[in-house]
Amino acid sequence: MTTESAEVLGSEHNVHGLTEPGHTIVDMSIPVLTVTDGTVADLAGAGDGQGGADGGATLDDADDRSVTAELDHMSKTADAMREQGLLTADEAAEQIEQVEHERRRYQDMTRDEKKAINNRLKDTGRRLLEQQVPGAPVVQETVTLNHGRLTPVLLTWWAFLNRMSVNIGRFGRDTFETKKNSDKIQAWFEDQQKSLAKYVGEQRDLAEAVCRTGTEMIIESNRKPLSPAVTRPSLVIDVEAFTPYSYDLLQTIIEFDKVMNLLDWQVFNRLKDQSDMDDEVSRFSNKLRPVGVRGLNTHRKLMMTIYSRS
Repeated sequence: MTTESAEVLGSEHNVHGLTEPGHTIVDMSIPVLTVTDGTVADLAGAGDGQGGADGGATLDDADDRSVTAELDHMSKTADAMREQGLLTADEAAEQIEQVEHERRRYQDMTRDEKKAINNRLKDTGRRLLEQQVPGAPVVQETVTLNHGRLTPVLLTWWAFLNRMSVNIGRFGRDTFETKKNSDKIQAWFEDQQKSLAKYVGEQRDLAEAVCRTGTEMIIESNRKPLSPAVTRPSLVIDVEAFTPYSYDLLQTIIEFDKVMNLLDWQVFNRLKDQSDMDDEVSRFSNKLRPVGVRGLNTHRKLMMTIYSRS
């Protein structure tokens, strides 16, 4: 891991991959993002990343429709947050206008540009995971994820939400005008995490029950249950959780990876097929997506406060 040289974020502005070394900051914000089936697409610009063998997939016409639907959802979310008092009328109008701006820019992007941005964002998330914050208490964890579809969840959503959760505690009042506003935003993230953890727990219990029943059925039919195992995990990485919130979210992601192990067993033993597993992963992603999108936008606002002080 590397160590940052400033209070929370490093004093070197390019640690977030927003600028090339030697260049001044052009855009201090984290761009608006969308996720399609675990693949992150940056809607704000072409970026400078290079696609790699393990990078995100390009978006085809079907994905384009999904992105359009996600942008529509983000506009509706801004209105809902305004009604709940989480955004002012001016902030909601600004966010809606930004969504429309990104919609226009997205329509002009090429497939290669979208793929390059996917890889740039994953690289940025990985750098965030590798950086340390001097003086900050952390919980260290070696994370092993067996399934590749959860890798971008950790390298993007969790990486930014982890950093956001510590920054909002330190800079939330300055960024959102009052401690009450900052506390309200933090409470929203906490509530979403509890809801997601409950959902994953329910899916684990259900999957375990199916495996028990399936084992009995297989044995009764004089067959041997297969016991598949992942011998080469998709990701093994050491991370540091900065807050109880980000630690709990990390455990929820790890727990869902275990649920996918149970689904692997069901597929191998012909109790379900791959499409059933894909559907379950999509449901998990759909529940996490609005949390990730809002977390990235909250992180962006906090970063502007931090940069203004540097």
